[in-house]
Amino acid sequence: DLFPTLIEAAGLPQPYPDGASCLHGNSLMGLLLHPSSQKDGKEYFAYSQIQRSAGLHGISIRGKGYRFTEWVSFNETSGQPNFVANV
Repeated sequence: DLFPTLIEAAGLPQPYPDGASCLHGNSLMGLLLHPSSQKDGKEYFAYSQIQRSAGLHGISIRGKGYRFTEWVSFNETSGQPNFVANV
């Protein structure tokens, strides 16, 4: 969704106008320009991550009416969350 949005925002032509693209996704320009007019029937979500302390991160996904946050230990060396360990 990022690529089609950037292409439209820059006013560039779609690289594959015949639909033979290996790049999938939809432009979010309509949503960016008119956030309250969500008429395409799709649900939009936001993803965020916050570091609470060394090795502890909150990973959230938020929709229109809810938010889910999971607090996970985080390996600072590998840059990967550990979803198995109890926090």
